[in-house]
Amino acid sequence: MVDGAGDCQDQTCLMMSVTAKLQLCHHLLQGRYYPLTSIYPQRDLTLADEKYMASPAVSEPLPPTVSELLANRDKARARYPIQRPFDWRTSRAFKPSIISRLRGGRPPDSPSASFYRIYEFFVLGWTTAFRNELEYFCCSHPDWSVSGLPDPADSDPTRYASLAVLTRLMCASFNRRIEQGLPRDAPAIIIDFAALRARTKAYEAPPGWADHVAALEEKVFIPDAGGKELPEDDPEVSEEFKAMNIIAQMPHIHFV
Repeated sequence: MVDGAGDCQDQTCLMMSVTAKLQLCHHLLQGRYYPLTSIYPQRDLTLADEKYMASPAVSEPLPPTVSELLANRDKARARYPIQRPFDWRTSRAFKPSIISRLRGGRPPDSPSASFYRIYEFFVLGWTTAFRNELEYFCCSHPDWSVSGLPDPADSDPTRYASLAVLTRLMCASFNRRIEQGLPRDAPAIIIDFAALRARTKAYEAPPGWADHVAALEEKVFIPDAGGKELPEDDPEVSEEFKAMNIIAQMPHIHFV
């Protein structure tokens, strides 16, 4: 940081070195996100960008197919450093304006982006990341309803069926907490649990499109974290996935 920059935040860009300016231009021209938090304090996105993200027209790109994820699990996991979730909990559809990037605004996340990460972590058999993302969707964004997830209209039957099942498992996970008196917006530190339990319970429901996704014509096996395919009659097989002709281990959907 240039000495005195903290006293003149609006003129920070004028005090940047020539090298920093050239690096910024290079990244912006390539369409890459380049937060300058090391140069000046991070600021919010522009109002126009915030309104854009709030629009239901924002559509996230579909995640990799099941076969693509299983082809190279290590490569897929490497995209999500578990110690740096803020680096990847962002929308892939959103492109911040140049003004937002200059302000250091971090691209926001979206319900579909988080939902697709839940799917990826499930296919990869990555229990820690899967449960962390479930908790993040449930508790960090109580305004994100499961029923509001837009229809992926996926042409890949296995991925589409997997996404449909996951919406039901998300509801099962969230609704158990709600039934126990923990609404999705419950504070991290609860002082008056009786007051929380007395609140009207607002349960989650799967989106309408999930009920219209057809079961697969041929059986598909999704191996567990160790690469092992479970037999159909294994007690660890998910009945929800099995109903869609997908043989997969029941994921750990509950968290404290």
